[in-house]
Amino acid sequence: MNELPVLFARTAAAYRVSIDRSFAALNLNGGQVGVLMSLWHKDGRTQAELARDLGVSAPTINKMLATMTERGFVRSMRCAEDSRAVRIYLTDRAVEVRESVENCWAELERRHFGSFTETEKLIFLQLLGKCERNC
Repeated sequence: MNELPVLFARTAAAYRVSIDRSFAALNLNGGQVGVLMSLWHKDGRTQAELARDLGVSAPTINKMLATMTERGFVRSMRCAEDSRAVRIYLTDRAVEVRESVENCWAELERRHFGSFTETEKLIFLQLLGKCERNC
């Protein structure tokens, strides 16, 4: 068996657990943080845009948004231009947690990649980019 896919899968799973643990105190998981980051970049995206941006299916984004709505992070409104579409907007709570989320990301980077040199970080980013394009 090739070690690379196994090591990558194991590392990715461990990192995902670390992400979820880091954001648990904010009542968020890694996928939900991705939604917030996308909306911080451009508020009022449609569910389809969010799903495409995050690389998840429609049922997955629907479930994520339902949970985030219940927890008070997002709200939805029918699109005025297209009543079939629903736009997702940040709430005050989502805006308030932004600094905490950014601090968690910085801590995750320090914990997991702090031993990398700047050159190693650049190479790693390039390699992950290649890997992502092939998925």
